[in-house]
Parts: sequence; structure tokens; C-alpha cells
Amino acid sequence: MDALDDARDKFMGPEEDITEDSVLFERLDPKPTPVKKDTRCWTLGYSVEPNTNIEAPCANGKGIKGATAYNDTAQAVVTASTALAMEDMEYAPEEIKEVLKSEFDRHGMPPLGSSDNWAYHAVQCNLAYAGNPMTAQMGRYAGSHRDDRDCPGHFSTMIVRCKLPPNYVPPCLFLVGIGVYSELEDFDGLSFQGGYDHVGSQPYPREGTRPSPTAYRFALIHYTPQRAAAAETRMRIGAMPTTQAFLSPEMRASKFEKEVIKRLQEDPFANFLRDGVYLMQDDAFVSYVGRIVYLVNRYLLLQAHPRFAFELDPEVVARSITYTMKDGTRSTPAPWKMAPHIQEDGPRDQRREDREESEKKFKEHVFKHGSMIPFYFMHSEWIKDEVERRYGRVVRVDKSGEDEVGARHNTTALATAEGRGATATEEAIADKGDVSNECASSRYGLRKRTRGDEDHEETDSDDEDQGNQSTDQSHELRPTKRRKVELLREIYDTEDHGNLEGAKALELKQRQRGKKPTNQSPEETFKLLRMLSVEALEDEVLELRKELQAEEEQSTSESEEDLDEIKDCIDVANDAIEMGGVGKRAVKGIATIMGDAPRLSNRLRVEGSRIRDLRRTLIKAQTALRTWIEGPVANEAYETARKGRSGGNRQTWVAALTSSVVDLLVSRRTHKTFKASEYGLDWECEEVELHNAHTGNLMVRGQEDTTREAVAMTLSVVEAWVEVDKHCDRKQAWFASTVEEVLGEEALSTNIVWSLYNNLKSAHIIQGDKGYRNPSKKDVLPFRTALEGHSVLDPDHREGKLFELYKQLYNRELSPSDVVKSLPSVSPRWTAINEMIQESFLYDNDLPHPTPTRYFKKLQSNPNMYHPLRERGPGRRRTRQDLLDGDGAVPVASIFSLLAWRTYPMVFSWHPDSSMLFSSPQEFVRAYRWIVKSEPSEGVVKTVTRFWKMLEERRWTKFADTYPTFEECYQYFKPNGSLETRLYPKLSRTNAFDVACDLAYAQFCQPPTSADVARHIVHMNQGAMAGLKALGLVDGKKKDVETKRSQVHQALLDLGVLLKDIPEYATYQDDIQLDGYDGEVDPMGIEHLLRTLSHSMKLL
Repeated sequence: MDALDDARDKFMGPEEDITEDSVLFERLDPKPTPVKKDTRCWTLGYSVEPNTNIEAPCANGKGIKGATAYNDTAQAVVTASTALAMEDMEYAPEEIKEVLKSEFDRHGMPPLGSSDNWAYHAVQCNLAYAGNPMTAQMGRYAGSHRDDRDCPGHFSTMIVRCKLPPNYVPPCLFLVGIGVYSELEDFDGLSFQGGYDHVGSQPYPREGTRPSPTAYRFALIHYTPQRAAAAETRMRIGAMPTTQAFLSPEMRASKFEKEVIKRLQEDPFANFLRDGVYLMQDDAFVSYVGRIVYLVNRYLLLQAHPRFAFELDPEVVARSITYTMKDGTRSTPAPWKMAPHIQEDGPRDQRREDREESEKKFKEHVFKHGSMIPFYFMHSEWIKDEVERRYGRVVRVDKSGEDEVGARHNTTALATAEGRGATATEEAIADKGDVSNECASSRYGLRKRTRGDEDHEETDSDDEDQGNQSTDQSHELRPTKRRKVELLREIYDTEDHGNLEGAKALELKQRQRGKKPTNQSPEETFKLLRMLSVEALEDEVLELRKELQAEEEQSTSESEEDLDEIKDCIDVANDAIEMGGVGKRAVKGIATIMGDAPRLSNRLRVEGSRIRDLRRTLIKAQTALRTWIEGPVANEAYETARKGRSGGNRQTWVAALTSSVVDLLVSRRTHKTFKASEYGLDWECEEVELHNAHTGNLMVRGQEDTTREAVAMTLSVVEAWVEVDKHCDRKQAWFASTVEEVLGEEALSTNIVWSLYNNLKSAHIIQGDKGYRNPSKKDVLPFRTALEGHSVLDPDHREGKLFELYKQLYNRELSPSDVVKSLPSVSPRWTAINEMIQESFLYDNDLPHPTPTRYFKKLQSNPNMYHPLRERGPGRRRTRQDLLDGDGAVPVASIFSLLAWRTYPMVFSWHPDSSMLFSSPQEFVRAYRWIVKSEPSEGVVKTVTRFWKMLEERRWTKFADTYPTFEECYQYFKPNGSLETRLYPKLSRTNAFDVACDLAYAQFCQPPTSADVARHIVHMNQGAMAGLKALGLVDGKKKDVETKRSQVHQALLDLGVLLKDIPEYATYQDDIQLDGYDGEVDPMGIEHLLRTLSHSMKLL
């Protein structure tokens, strides 16, 4: 424990140097690169680069010139925390320990941190200042997530040693997937499987405790990546004269491929032989080196002529290696007891049997745990196959998340509901809003929106931004489900290997070595092309529209000082509320927030449109630096170097600089220092020392080699002077310039381009290996060609229409109020809404339809369900006439009859001349017998009897005298509890909402606002929401509740504006004469229209 204390203090530095923004580790030179940009999370041990499948010590620890301060710090932290993690693992069941130890030994893994470590292969440090939100410091690692790249057979162990003052509440770790949490007291080791959803909490001071600037949450997570556990990675072990040296999966697994290792990238890179000593204890490092020697020699002997049948003895190999221990004596590493054989068909011995038994047990172990973790079961075909083989059929889930049996069941349910009549059909449609949406999609040729998962925002990665290792797990390198199955079988099912023949086997080997596929389409290769989707572009248009609307509404008298004043007032109100209590100060704070928060929100939207302009300007400015260097400066340097001589006294500064570089090359001097001031530049920049790597070569002025090197060296000097890498790297420059040239500068202002620009990976714009690390403009030509062929440039496609709409809106060529009507997704459905309203007027006035449509026929047969104008339906007309025509409070008999109609609407269509008013349940039962000519069921009698009983017990008459709000009215009837315990049985949420709306139209309660109706639409998530999705005004993406409500509220306002342009709807709105909306279209009527649209789309 003392060792971890010392390691943490070494990591964070002296108390007086700790600030809220940084600790000593973050100020090291070079600065350690976090796993994700703008986070305080670092990989300290080994890392797996997803793109290339390379495993090595973390790139931050490259000790090219010897041990660094980073190496010393990482070694101290990893060593101390791993020892504690292994103490925790000792409590694991013996079966688990045996399996993991055996598998670790079988693959010859490098023990991380401790010689006794057989359980963990990686360590991540998560640091967070207790006074700031964790999300701003740890990114997505601060939220609920799962580590789906961890091995399901291994465990993650969290070691916590926070630096907290006294009287601070310690953090917790919540395993939300299984409903368990634990307080993370100091040195607590909590072990769990990363496949379950989990989230950590933040420490905070107890009430009355003053926050400390040195209060930090310091957590270390030990885990094992799935590919590392299965020995599927390429371990970079060192460097050979012309290439890097790897332990590939073929060398470590129990397979006997004999393909020569592909030449990979050049040094310098972090590797195990040079840098692993900082992460392992001496005896563990020596033992691992011995295993490297064995595996490399075994791999070489595999390529020898089979006639000799070479074999290696691990004990002899171990004895042949000696090393010097700390006391100066010589020793040998321990022999590898589970070393793999060379000859596959050699004689059976204990070593071979131990390896096979270990492999078998580990496969069974992974199956046992992986089959119980939902994520791994759903995504691992081999686990499903094994479950099916052992226990019978497994329900296969398709992309929609519904199994085949469920799909057949739902289809049958809908058909049965329609056969029962309009009431059952209405309930089925209300409960299955997506079914009608699906019908709408097929009618108008639109695909159903689904939640996207292309960036895996809710999952961890092994390494995301790790120094010089490219870490984007881009779509083109992501194996398909079928390929994942083949890779798993390649590791676990040795009997399947013999069936991989010809091209299929070669393809598998290429995938295992990380070779990039070359047969992807441009949309699969380049991320921007995937991001320019209809949904994303529509979101851009609607977001910009909100910002411009806020800009139009901005009062000209409200200055920047007013904005600061609003902020100060809200800050004071927040402080008052945080003090607790319900006194005058807190009440005043609430009043301030109610008045000023909407004003501040509106100002932020105004700032949003300005930020778009600033983005465009910033990207162009940063790109200009790089394009200027690669363009005019490079051209001038080339012409000067090609001539071989300077142009005299009238030469430019670039020519003078290039001439000096040529002189350096030709004279074979080892180095030269370049100062910008010596070339007439007044830039404030540092001196650049240029080393000549060609002192051993004869460089002649004007020759091609000399010209090429001179230009490259000249550009490197200029880049260092202007610090171009701090502003814009080559990838960003060529990406932004290509986007601007192809799509126009308006595209630079979009959220799509901005987010990609700030997190750009080589794989986003480079196809293949050429230029992957240092691309030129020529290397991005395939990206440019693909972008030029994208449908976003075609005005006949929806993407093209949306992008043109965005440009017109951005350039203020289109008014924000005209945007919704112009959306490609709204236009065809708007025609459908017009058609519904026009045909409903024919029905209302008993006019013949020239060519009756399917919708008109449905409207005639069931107008209560299919009439788009809520108060024009015959049922509503009769309720207003029979039940709600009085000026006073609604009596018990009227509200009882209204509930009965909403529950059994077909009763009144059976006998339209009968009164809808019943003075008691018995009167309703008598009318039921007379109309239906049969006894009502026991359920009907119980339901209406309970209606009357609840109205009396809950004192309806007294409630009716209060002129309640719409929400109070809804809550009075809202269903609660199970079906058996509801106050008003058979009354659904939709029925309760309709009853509240009926009473609002009767002016019994206050009418709801658009925001109230939006909240109910989101809460019910049924017909009206399906109608909005069909219109394209909301999407199906996962959002928080407040965001959904805001989106639906805006959609209702937009529809209200559009409906005013339909004369028939405007006439209807004037007829109902509903007070309280001040010219705004009635939101209850819009909700009913959307609900009708959702189940009528298939008829239009």
C-alpha cells in the first residue's frame, strides 16, 4: 500500500504544484497522450492498436534515448497497483484461477507489473478533479458504458487511491447491468466483468466542507483485451535491420501456418525488448525474453524442409540463455513448461496434453461466462452455435431486434385485431405506432430511421488516441459478423482449420495480420460519406433554423452587457437554491430562473449561428497555413533547388532559405541552425536546428535527389517556424480543402464537418496504406473522387435537396419560417395531410367523392377513428351535445358517460339515436342489453361500476369546482399500477389524455399549451409520435427526455404554422373558438391529426 501511495504522489507531484487543471504527470515533456482527446485517461501498460492489430507497450513510454520521467512514473504506478490487483484476484475461485493461469502460460504472455500477474494485460489510469464534472474530464468513460472489447473470460479490477481531504464522500462504482454498486474506499479492489454496463461516481465534499483544489479521484483499471487474451494481436517485440519484429498470431497460437511475416512499418516504435523492462519485474522480463527467443526460433524452423522434422526443447533453450542479475551473478530463465511444439503430428507428451487441456478449459470458461453476458451472447455466433448444439434451438434476432417468431406473432395479432372491429384495431395501432410508420415508409419510399452505432459511443476501446499509434476502428477495418465467427473458430475450433482452403484461407490470414481490405465501396471507406445521411443533414437544417429564429427574435435593445447581467442573476439564483430550504431566498431564485433561463437559452441559440461562422473562418485559417506551405512555398523552394544557385540579391526569403539548405547538403555539414530573422521575417518563433542525414552521400546541385531533399528540409524549417502542427496537420488540411472545393465553404460550418475535422483519422480520408501516416494531397484523391460522386451534390436526391436547403438558409437566402415546408421528408406527407382534410370536408358536407379512395371509404365506415379534425368526428359532436353542453361544472353522470364512451366507443354507433347520458351504471347496463340484445359480460359490468364508484370516492363534484389545469385533469384519470389495481380499469393513457382534452374543449379545465401536449406525446410515445416520425420532424435516435420534448414542441409549432395555410383547417379552427391560444393553432387538434395520420398513411 505504501508503494501505491508513493506511486500516486509521484504521478501527481508535490501538493503545492497540483491544480484543478493539471498534475505533474500531465506536465511531463513530452506530454503523455490520453486514450481519447481532451480526457484525463491514459493507458500505462500494454496497448492494442485496433486499426493495425499491433500490441506493444504504450507509445507514451518509447525510451529511444533511455528511461524518461514517464517510464519511471508508469513503472511505479503499474507495479504497485498490479500487486494489489493480484491480491484481489487471489480470492477468485480456484477453477477460474487455474484456467486463467494455464491460458496465460500457454500463450506466453508478458506479465504486466508483477511476475505473478497472470490475470491482467492492460492498465488504464482515470484521473478526475473532484470539483469539475467527470464527463468533461473522462469523456464517455464517465458515463454508463461497457467494455465490449474486453475478454469475457477475464475480469476487470479497479484499484482506487484518491487524493481527497478529510470529510469527502468517496466515489462509487455501479454495475447497472446487474444492479450492484460498491463504495470505492482507498485500496479497495473491485473485480467485475467489463461486458456488463457500469459507471463510476465522483467524490464530493460533505455539507459544510470547503472544496479543495487538490481533491482528485485516482483510479486504476486492470483488464485484458479480448484479442490479447486470444493471442490474436501482432506483438511488436523489437526491430530488425529493415523492418519491425513481431510475434504474430501465427507464431503464438496452436496453429501451424508457415507464411513469412509481412514487413511492417519502420522504427522507432515502442517495443517489448527495449521498453518492456519498465513495466515488468526483472525475473518476469527475463522469462518473457526467453519465450520470445523460443517462439522466434520455432517460427523460423517451421519454414525449414519438412524432411528434417525439427523440434525445440524449451528446457534446453532456457539453459542456453544466461543473464546478469542485480547481484552480479549469472543465471538462466525458467523453462517454458507449456511451450508449443514445432511438429503438429509429433509424438504425444505431457507438454502437448497440457496445452490442449488448457485450450479446452479456457474455451469452456469463456463459453460459460460469455453466454451469461447479454452483449457477448448477442454478438458471438460461436456461443449461440454452442448453446444450440447443447440445449436446442436459439431464437435468432434480426437487425430490427425482433425474432422471426415474434414477427409472425405481431402480424397475426394485427390481423386478429382488425377482425374484431374498429375498436381493437385502434388499440393495436395506438400501441404499435412504428407499424404505421413502417407503412408510411413503404408508401413514400423512405427507409425507417434506426438508431446508428457506427462510432460505438457507449463502449470503451483498448486505445483510442495513443501517441503515434493510429487507433480509429474505422468501418473498413471492422470485420463483419461472419468474419468474426471465422476468426473465433480459427482460435478455438482447431478442427475447422483444415477446411479453410484457397482464397478463403488467404483472406483469413490477411485479416489476422491487419491487412486493409481493398474492395469496400466509398461509403464504407470514407466516414464523411456515411455521415452525410438524410437524418444528419436534416438535423443540420433544423438546428440552423432554430439558431436563426432565435437571432430574429433577439431584441435589438439587449446588449452584451445585458447577457452578462442575465448570467450573473442566474448564478445568484443557483447559489440560493443550492443553499437548500424553501424560504424567500430560494423562492426568489426560482422566480429568477423561470424568467431569465429562457432568455439565456435564446441567447445561446443566437450564439450558435455565430459559432458556425467562426468555425468556417477558423478551419479556413488553419488550413491556409498548411496549403500555403505545401503550395506557394513548396513551389518556390523547388524552383530554387532545381536551379542549384541563388537568384542574387533580389531573391525571396524562401529562395534564400532553400539556398542555405542546398549549401548544407552539398557541403556535407552535419547540421545548421536557422533563424527566421536572418531571412527577413519578423515572426516570433524559435530557432530550428536541421540535421543533415546525407553526410555520407555525394549531393550535387540541381540533381533530382538534391532537389527533393532540399525541398523537404526547407518545408520542415518553415513548418517549425509557424508551428503548423499545433494548428492543423496534413490530414486536416487536405480534408478541409477538399470539402471546401467540392461542397463549398458553407459545408465547413456544419456540425458534421466540424466534429470530423476535430477527430480526424487517416482512415477517414486515406484508402490503403499509402500516405496513411503522412498524407499528401495526391493521397486524398480517392476521397475527393468519392465525395464528388456523393448524392449530396445531386439536387434530385434527398441528400442534395437538404444540403442545398442548408446552404440557402446559411446564406440567409431562405427565411427560417419556410424551412419545414421545404424539407424533402415533409413535402410528400404534407400532400397526404392536405388530402385527408379535403376528403373529410366532403364527408362532413355529404358530398360525393369523384373517385373514392381507400382512405375515404375508411372514413365513411369509421369516422371516429379516421376523421383528421378532432371536433368534427360524430362521437365528439354527440358528446358535446349530450354530455358537455352546459355552462357550469360537469356533473358525475356526464363524466361517467364520457368515460364509458372513451372505453366502449362502439356502443353509441350501434344506436345513434339513443342518448349518450347515463345517470348510473345500471342505466348503462340496461341500455347495453337493449342495444346489443344480449347480457353484457362480467368485465363490462365491473368496469362501469368501478367508474361510478371511483368518481364518488374521489369527490369528482368537489374537484370539478376548482377549474383545474389540464395536467391535473389528466392525472385524475391517468392509469396507475397494474391492470388489476387501476382506479379506472380499461382506461389507457391515451384514453385519459382524450378525456382531459374533451374537458378542455368544454372549458371545464384550462387548455394545455403546446409544451404540455409535447410532453404527453413523448410520454405516451404512440400514434402522435409515429405521425411526427412519418413526417420526418422527429427521428428515432436515442435522446434524453428533455431533448425529445423540445424537438416535439418545435414540431407542433411548425405544424401549426403550416396548417394555417390550409383554408379548410383555418375554417375549422375558427369554428371551435377555443380560448387561450392567442392565434396559435390548437395543439390538441394537431395531436389528433398526427395520430390519425399515423394509421392512415397506408390508405393514402
